[in-house]
Amino acid sequence: MSFALEIRNLKKAFGGLEVTRDVSLTLAGGARHALIGPNGAGKSTLVNLITGVLKPNAGEILLGGREIGNLSQAERVKRGLARTFQVNSLFSTMTVAENVALAMVAHDATDARLVGDISKDAKLSARIEEHLARLNLAEAADRLVSSLSYGQQRIVEVALALALQPNVLLLDEPAAGLAAKDVEILLGLLKGLPTTVSVLIIEHDMDLVFRFAETITVLVDGQVLLTGSPDAVRKDQRVRDVYLGRRHG
Repeated sequence: MSFALEIRNLKKAFGGLEVTRDVSLTLAGGARHALIGPNGAGKSTLVNLITGVLKPNAGEILLGGREIGNLSQAERVKRGLARTFQVNSLFSTMTVAENVALAMVAHDATDARLVGDISKDAKLSARIEEHLARLNLAEAADRLVSSLSYGQQRIVEVALALALQPNVLLLDEPAAGLAAKDVEILLGLLKGLPTTVSVLIIEHDMDLVFRFAETITVLVDGQVLLTGSPDAVRKDQRVRDVYLGRRHG
């Protein structure tokens, strides 16, 4: 079986400190998968290994059944891997449409100078309009990113990642700092994603995780403690002891 994303026995150490210890994880096509764990569990390191920010000491990373461990970050994006970051990575002095245009021309390897006047490219303009409308962002198209609320900016970040037409989308704490109403908007967006996109969400908001994910992997001290359904994870005593506590009992 070819998975959308497969991690095999991944290891990463900084000096004598092992931060990723023999981690294996799979995402099937259309997966809705969450990665959770306490601070220092190695979640961000794992995302950085998958996306090429860091190189593993051992193990394999396969995207659509093809090894990508030796590819650059840009090459992995072209193969269908996209991510959002914990910290806002938008161009604040540009409009929402211009930010999306940058992502689209980067994906298409076309001339980024077109972004300066999107109206000159009718096809690009139509694609941007359709993309933003699908994500309920049409009204924000001509607004500067700096004028948006923090919650709106996080939604735009997801829109940019989706503009890269990924097969696998990694969301690194997308709900961090969001108000409750913005979390609901984010959840609605995520639930509306097409099944052609497999999603791995790294998140501390357990309400969001349990409402979105179909499968959850718990990472503790750089290794997988458990992978299972939300119900199995919620009931597992080891998970309750190291992470969930009694909030979700």
